[in-house]
Amino acid sequence: MPDFIIIGAQKAGTTSLYTYLEQHPQVFGSSKKEVHYFDHFHLNGELWYRSHFPLVASIRKNGGVTGEASPFYLFHPKCAQRIHERLPAVKLIAVLRNPVDRAISHYFMQVRKGHETLPIGEAMRQEERRLAHEMERAEVEPHHSSYSLGHYSYKSRGMYVDQLARYSALF
Repeated sequence: MPDFIIIGAQKAGTTSLYTYLEQHPQVFGSSKKEVHYFDHFHLNGELWYRSHFPLVASIRKNGGVTGEASPFYLFHPKCAQRIHERLPAVKLIAVLRNPVDRAISHYFMQVRKGHETLPIGEAMRQEERRLAHEMERAEVEPHHSSYSLGHYSYKSRGMYVDQLARYSALF
């Protein structure tokens, strides 16, 4: 299981930080940067999650640590609780960015990927409508996966105080 998790925020430099950490000879990353176990794939079970990390013997032999980075963990309303239940002593790293710059970068990423067709101003104005009830559903429905939360949460993801409060209450 990981020694550290980079929990977010999206478009705040998590990929750069993860890449820099992996360059250290005693840091062994997961099989892919974003495992998404605690948000999308928690129903796959702990063995599925463990399969994304190097064997303990190879890590400890070199005095190393392992970790992953899934930026949606900071924003998803259930991740803090799920992480705490499985890994109460894990080290968490939250990378933050100016919320306005983060939202603009998020918007243009969605445009590049073909998920967003609205002009930026309209997309920002439509966010509340697009996300209506999605956070509540994600909190109460364990299987709920929301396209809108992942793609249209431009401003919401920059409200760090609420997101960090979920983690500071548990860790």
